[in-house]
Amino acid sequence: MDKRSLFFASTQLALMMSLVSGCASVGSVDVQPTSTVSSSPVPRRTSIYTESGDGGSGPTTSAYSSEPSKPQIFGLGELARDGNLEFKVDDYVCGVEELSQGGYVQLRAKGQYCIVDVWVRNAGLSPAGFDANNQVLITSDGGRNIHDYGVEAMCMGMEAGYPGSTGTNCANYFSVGNILINPGMTMSGTLFFDLAKEASPDSVELHAFAGSLGVRVSTP
Repeated sequence: MDKRSLFFASTQLALMMSLVSGCASVGSVDVQPTSTVSSSPVPRRTSIYTESGDGGSGPTTSAYSSEPSKPQIFGLGELARDGNLEFKVDDYVCGVEELSQGGYVQLRAKGQYCIVDVWVRNAGLSPAGFDANNQVLITSDGGRNIHDYGVEAMCMGMEAGYPGSTGTNCANYFSVGNILINPGMTMSGTLFFDLAKEASPDSVELHAFAGSLGVRVSTP
């Protein structure tokens, strides 16, 4: 073999040895993952239920919710909103012993009537109902008194019997049942609560629908 052939043979051998060494080096590379996936569960916004005093259950504040757990408190004449409805209590009076219509006494309170004038507006984008029977008057000792729907029935009956009369107590009552209010529309009416004679009103709790958190308006 001449020198030229020997040079080419040695060069080829060197190249082959270099390739073999490079392959061995690549096979030993430790590839690290670029990201990790956690198997920990993602917390969900679930309601927590607690047993109520009457043996039933109802939702309380969610563990992951920032919503208030108690109704916000407002003053007379202030706008308060629950759901799609805005409320404003314009005035109230307590200590009323009897309700009249057409100059005649129609109902006598078991204790005393508290009469509350309420303004309601639908601030939502779709029709919403207002039901006077979802509204509550809270006394200073924590008692909860529902709206007296018997007064509504009395007023409706008196209007049917005396269509021309306008008694002081029935002039602006809320009719029985759910009243549909269109978006942007307002209505005003009177709520009636029959309290014990010795009871002192603390606030009116107004609800857009049954079971809502509601808002409270102080009755100082």
